Amino acid sequence: VCEAGDTASAQRQLGEIGDATDAQRQLGETEDTTGEQRQPGKVDVMDELRKQPETPSSSDSTFRAHRRIGMTPIGEPLDSTTSVAEFVTVVHSAIVKPCGILHRDISDNSVLVYRTNSGIARGVLIDFDYAIEVKPGERENRKEMTGTFPFMSINNLMMSDVERTSLDDWESMLCLICFYATLGAISGKCRTYKDLTGFPTAS
Repeated sequence: VCEAGDTASAQRQLGEIGDATDAQRQLGETEDTTGEQRQPGKVDVMDELRKQPETPSSSDSTFRAHRRIGMTPIGEPLDSTTSVAEFVTVVHSAIVKPCGILHRDISDNSVLVYRTNSGIARGVLIDFDYAIEVKPGERENRKEMTGTFPFMSINNLMMSDVERTSLDDWESMLCLICFYATLGAISGKCRTYKDLTGFPTAS
């Protein structure tokens, strides 16, 4: 074991080339800037960084790119509608056009209210994480449960072998309408979940 007094001697005995700080660090006898003695085996982060090569080889380097995305809101939540008629218009326009895609996760968070320059409200369907493309005449027959629980179709909830079709998305939309018919869909006049605790339920 090397004695702590002679740093150069410690370096020679360890067979390493480095500055006095490296040798002292390996002997566990270096004091940090606060004056506290470092414990044996304790690794100093700055020492480790100094040992890293300044210019890594191309095989060791990894390309990294920092990206930022600037976004602006394109819609408002469903409970921002001003009337029942406007709510129905928004919900209907969100999924009325056939597009060959099963959304499979229609919920209160996947439909936004978009207002044109003239103030007319339209529905925008978002959140296509679970969506799949289905060609005309094809049916989706994956036995898996996807979506948001209160708005799932019966086939989805039961994980049945019945093919999934656009009717499952329509069923989820009906559940969404019933959900807002209970809570309220007009801004400022909506019930909360706490308000529903006093509602009678079927036994």
